[in-house]
Amino acid sequence: MPYHELNLSSRPYRDYRGFLLLVVVIYAATLGLSWLTVRHLSRRLTLTEETTHRVQKLEADIEAMKADSAHLSQTLAAVNFKEINEAGGVLNGLITQRTFSWSLILESLQRLLPEDVRLTFLGTTPDKGGRLILHLSCVSSARDGMIRTVETLQKDPVFTKVLPMSFQDEEAHNQLGKKFEIEAWYDGGQP
Repeated sequence: MPYHELNLSSRPYRDYRGFLLLVVVIYAATLGLSWLTVRHLSRRLTLTEETTHRVQKLEADIEAMKADSAHLSQTLAAVNFKEINEAGGVLNGLITQRTFSWSLILESLQRLLPEDVRLTFLGTTPDKGGRLILHLSCVSSARDGMIRTVETLQKDPVFTKVLPMSFQDEEAHNQLGKKFEIEAWYDGGQP
């Protein structure tokens, strides 16, 4: 014969296992969500600090660029664009007319310079009339090298307004030869 289990408790037995399981699951979910929220907030604060630092760096860079821009504006304000445009126009005119040829200038100088005169520098400046002003620095072993050079260049139709600019003697400046500078207008014609 089977025995019946006796219930000696003052209250009847109730099964709370499902309820307790539900409480544990809700508690675990609450802890997990709290952890995710704290992690998200800490990341958000870190990103906010990094973003603030980046914004401050960008603002500092912008201020530096503004200072550079102001400096460049001051530099550009000092440039005489009218003069540059005129010089560029003259050079463009020479290029389009094809009157400016280094080969022709150098051939003319090679042909005209006396044998004891060496060319040490050749510079050009555009003239408003469409011609070039040549700046020649030369060295000669003869005392009259400058005079012969000026006379030779004046006789040639390619050069006009040949002007002596300076003369330095070897005794005064400890150089090998007599140094002199000449300025001549080059018309660009064929020699």
